[in-house]
Amino acid sequence: IDEHLSATEGQMRVALQLSRARALYETNRKDEAMSIVKELMPQTPPIPPILSLGMQLLVDDHRFSEAQALMEQWNQLHGEAIDVTTQMAGILYRSQQSEGILMAEQLLREQLELFPEHVGALEAMAEILLATEDYPGAVELYQQILTLEPQNVISLNNLAWLLSSKLQRYQEALVLVDRGLKLRPNYADMLDTRGGIYIALGQYERAIADLNKCISLYAADAREGVGSRFQLGKAYAGAKRRQEAITALNEALDLSSHIEGGLSDEQRAEAMALKNELLTGP
Repeated sequence: IDEHLSATEGQMRVALQLSRARALYETNRKDEAMSIVKELMPQTPPIPPILSLGMQLLVDDHRFSEAQALMEQWNQLHGEAIDVTTQMAGILYRSQQSEGILMAEQLLREQLELFPEHVGALEAMAEILLATEDYPGAVELYQQILTLEPQNVISLNNLAWLLSSKLQRYQEALVLVDRGLKLRPNYADMLDTRGGIYIALGQYERAIADLNKCISLYAADAREGVGSRFQLGKAYAGAKRRQEAITALNEALDLSSHIEGGLSDEQRAEAMALKNELLTGP
């Protein structure tokens, strides 16, 4: 990149500078990367990835007041744009730090007052409300999204998962997933959600069918497939199919041991307990 910079001008040079800043960030030379971000901030037309990189640099180090100042500088230079604000709120939220989550929530609430039907902002806000356990608030937002976009299968799935997993409103959730699967029959995440609902309703054979199909649609080493195998183990156990349950639980535990973000500690403990019960039971 450095070899080409001196001989390049205009937008190509800007693109190379941004690539250089990303490379510096990935090699932990964050101060040098931030210097490039500040140099490129005034560029017109505006280039949102410049702001994204700067925000990520600051959020990584939990420098939230500086991140807020960077956003304010961007808005002064280029004006506010809800799509850009929504992206920045996502960076803040994914920090998983309370200060970052609160900042993201504030940004989105301000934007939704101006643009109450912006689906991207509504989706981001619903995700934050889920994280902060405001389940009724998240339900309301997902319902609002589905009023605006009735065929939004991601929001259909998210609402169904929320209603079933957090609020035990299984029949309402089942109506939503059935609706979603008519729109996209091979949507693996939604098959996983319906499998979980069937387990809760004691309909184990239906759960087994959905979860096996779901697993077949995921890549063999997909993180999402770990949870589906765990659920499949529970479904087989509920159906009194002991050996198949043990096999599914073993697969879930094995995959989780080398796939980041597999089973949570609570799920791993539940899987181990169920496996031991199956191994030692009558």
